[in-house]
Amino acid sequence: MDNLKFTRFDALFIFGGMWTYIADLVTDVLVGFKYLKEQHYWWCGLTFFFVIFPSLTLQYLSLRWFVTDDQRSRETPIQTSEQTQARHSSFASKLWEWTSWLLTHVLQLGAVNRYIRTLRYGFKSRLNQKYYRNMVYEYRDVTMLRLIEAYTESAPQLVLQLYIMVKVKDQGWLTTTSACVSLASLAWALEAYHKALREARSDKQNVGYIALTVRIIWRLFVVASRVISLGLFASEYGWGVFIVVGVHWVYMTVWLIHQKTDFCPTRFEEILFDTVIGIIYLFSYFNMKEGQTRFRMLSFYIIMFIENSIMFALWYYNGGKKLMYGLPALIFVWGGFFFGIVVMLFLL
Repeated sequence: MDNLKFTRFDALFIFGGMWTYIADLVTDVLVGFKYLKEQHYWWCGLTFFFVIFPSLTLQYLSLRWFVTDDQRSRETPIQTSEQTQARHSSFASKLWEWTSWLLTHVLQLGAVNRYIRTLRYGFKSRLNQKYYRNMVYEYRDVTMLRLIEAYTESAPQLVLQLYIMVKVKDQGWLTTTSACVSLASLAWALEAYHKALREARSDKQNVGYIALTVRIIWRLFVVASRVISLGLFASEYGWGVFIVVGVHWVYMTVWLIHQKTDFCPTRFEEILFDTVIGIIYLFSYFNMKEGQTRFRMLSFYIIMFIENSIMFALWYYNGGKKLMYGLPALIFVWGGFFFGIVVMLFLL
């Protein structure tokens, strides 16, 4: 890690992650107000729920991690004069740090604050290499938070917007833009975390930007196939989609708990964390444990393909084939899924 440098491409990629996060939230809020203006109060309520609840979850986790990191830094033995000076920093400085963190999180700006800190550490590392490690760990934390937010906010929003577009033939530019931004946000968030995780480990080679682009393509097609299947099924069977989603989420959460992941300081928080990560598994595979990665990935995508096929077949043979987009949807649900899997295989 000591020989690595913070490049312009790194800065642009971090900026890209921050702006997809902001654009996703802004377009979803605008869509929510659009439904409110059109007196679609139920859709308006769901849209805002999928904005507010994930945002509160992100702020809680971010602040909790800040408190944990602060406690660990105070428990670390003092070894250098620089650390001694840091430990005896003024009360006012400490008070300002805590106040700024609390304020940004109350204002729902925790992720933006962490993105800015990551960039600041990155640019500082170009002058002093010691800041590179700070940048790496800060980026790992913000991309993990961003990943959770994307799959609890962007993914449900995407399914909801697709459902509305199919159900009421709403192909307006705002709804379409919101759906496209949400899809891009999902793929970006997942691969940004993968990149950050590789950079934080000295035993792993960093992901190049060509490989990163290919990985984003893989995620885009697989997630799009999943979202289309869920959206079309919901347009025909309504609340029945929650049965599919609920069963899949419970199974995946139990699977994660069984893997004994280790991301939180207490077992209770770890289980809660796994229940949130289980939402990610509604749409895409996400490796949470070393060992048997290919077997777990294969098992997951077989289950997903079977679920996608059943949901799409029920929609298609119950009237979907009569619609003008029935055949294109069929091609993308299966063709897009297999194209994404083939791209994934090139990376294994």
